[in-house]
Amino acid sequence: MPFDIQIRKADKLILARIWGQLDNELFTNYILATEGYAPIPEDYRLLLVFDEETRLELDTSLIRELARRPPVFSAESTRVVVATEDLAFGLSRIYIAESRFSGDLYVIVRTLEAAADVLNIDVNSLDSLQWQV
Repeated sequence: MPFDIQIRKADKLILARIWGQLDNELFTNYILATEGYAPIPEDYRLLLVFDEETRLELDTSLIRELARRPPVFSAESTRVVVATEDLAFGLSRIYIAESRFSGDLYVIVRTLEAAADVLNIDVNSLDSLQWQV
């Protein structure tokens, strides 16, 4: 499975990591999996990580289509994407542009440290995550 979703209730944080080969079908499955958690409480935040192990083969038309789906998170929820590679960064920007998110609440960064700063959490708590790979 090329993604892992964890919920940290104490931090009101949903952590998601996508790795390996990610194509249209698998990305759609990830979006549908996150929709399975809806409705997500307003004060929960998302941290989505696309790291150097992620290889993307996605059609921009699919990204636009999925971005237009009803949002899982409330308008007040902060969403942070870690995109270490240029392609993931660019595709994330397309997703934001096509979605209903406010720019202030949806942030794309290059490192976990920057994500921790945005979310106001200790970056060391992210290092201890036991991602399923």
